[in-house]
Amino acid sequence: MKNTVRLLQSLFLVAIATATYGQTTDNSLLSHIPTDADQVYHINVGALSSKVNWPSLLTLFKDKGPGKDPKMAKFMGIFTAGIDLQKDIIVSKSNSLEADSLQYTTILLHLTDSAKFIAWVRSSEAHFHLLHLPGKERVGVAPTEGVSWNDHLAVFTIPPKSKTKTPSATPGKTEAAVARSEAATGRRSAAALRGYPTSFFATDAQFKAGLADDADLAVWNKLGSGYAMIKKILEKTPAGGQLNGLNAMMQNSPHSQTLMTLRFEQGKLVFESRKMLSPAENAKLVLFKSTPFSNDLTAQLPSGKLLGMAAIHFNMAGLRDSLQKNADKLAPMLKGKDLKPQDIFDAIKGEFLLLAYARDSAMPGGPGGAKMPLIYGVLSIGDQTAFQKVATALKLNDANAPGIDSTTAADTAHKMHLFYSVQNKIAVIGFSSQQVKNYFLHPGSGSASRLLSDRARATPFSFGIDVQTGADYLSQIMMKGDTLSAKDQQVIAIIRRFDTISLAAGNINDGQIESYFEIKMTDANTNALTTIINIAAGK
Repeated sequence: MKNTVRLLQSLFLVAIATATYGQTTDNSLLSHIPTDADQVYHINVGALSSKVNWPSLLTLFKDKGPGKDPKMAKFMGIFTAGIDLQKDIIVSKSNSLEADSLQYTTILLHLTDSAKFIAWVRSSEAHFHLLHLPGKERVGVAPTEGVSWNDHLAVFTIPPKSKTKTPSATPGKTEAAVARSEAATGRRSAAALRGYPTSFFATDAQFKAGLADDADLAVWNKLGSGYAMIKKILEKTPAGGQLNGLNAMMQNSPHSQTLMTLRFEQGKLVFESRKMLSPAENAKLVLFKSTPFSNDLTAQLPSGKLLGMAAIHFNMAGLRDSLQKNADKLAPMLKGKDLKPQDIFDAIKGEFLLLAYARDSAMPGGPGGAKMPLIYGVLSIGDQTAFQKVATALKLNDANAPGIDSTTAADTAHKMHLFYSVQNKIAVIGFSSQQVKNYFLHPGSGSASRLLSDRARATPFSFGIDVQTGADYLSQIMMKGDTLSAKDQQVIAIIRRFDTISLAAGNINDGQIESYFEIKMTDANTNALTTIINIAAGK
């Protein structure tokens, strides 16, 4: 087939259509992952099988039956292609960070009938032909892929993208180049089929355990979450040539792996990430680990419609130790602002909140129109005198200073001002004096538990978005007169299918950094995958 990515998409849909409930990961595929793989994707077909609303999913393809769409006919052919669609699928990428190395993609599949499988491949790829290599492996190649197979396993190998055309289109040197590329791709497929029984993927207990749980999708990265994507983006910028040192450091770190999992659960979608730390990294980061976020800042948030919040907290003792080791570098920076490092340590306790409220009668004040939310920064403070020194250095205006409103109101339209107010060891920062004073004038009886869970309180950084409150707020913004257009009503209806979005990141636990991302659905009794498919199907 000309584009093997379509193969993976088709296999995914057909596999979950035919898989039986309760299947678990078959570790027999792990020893066939190429040893130079730096990204591995595991699709747990068995776990996904019971979570799909098939009537809704088929609605998406109602106008693309086999008789109407040739691509759909090929898709339907996978049902009889001899592929075992009740077992897991593994996709790996090799050398994805190395611009000077050949970058291959490998797809590992279980087979039930190898004869049907190769007949299906022949019918799907016009330039497919057998390649005779030393050994007993059966190998077939085409300009865009190579495949090796035995009675129970198939290995697809996708070579690097090339501008080289097929031999029939360009004779001579191009034909020889295509032949060499096909042979290299065929050899990789054959090697993966033979397997690597002593490789990291076949023997590492942590890796195997990570892929053996009930996650619907697991992704392993050799060089940390997101690094590959960031590197590829930076390579296209003037800074790209300066990445060699960073890349070498990442390559040489034996503890840089990240394992991410995705689960579609009842009423929520959960994404988790665990980055392995070296002993040295763990020793440094654990110093900043703090006790759970206290109730000092969250016990009585103001009345009003809370759209979202972010929380940051860390161990001030750990920060003090770190900064004192670099006091000679820090002191000159603070001297010009008439500050000392000790002023910072005395001023703050290490807990911060960022709040966004919808403007309404309960939360008035602040510059900007009614469509702009009210933003507050809230932090617990230690010594108030020390905090005032820090506030002055940061050019924050005391909202309670005499005449502060009249002296700054005229400038508000031309220059952004920040104001602060302090009560009961809590400092509030906002964009107008009236706004921050109103924070203390409208205490609420509710808590932040809806957006700040116990899990979030235990992590250094977290945020939460109340989607239902956001939908109310968007409705007011989108409203023309007293009504919403039919299109806008549909948008709001879709948004209301979601309840909250939250992230708890940076928890240090057992030599790992753990992060947890969750999207809760309004319907807590329906699996999240079914809800997403229903939304796509317009149900």
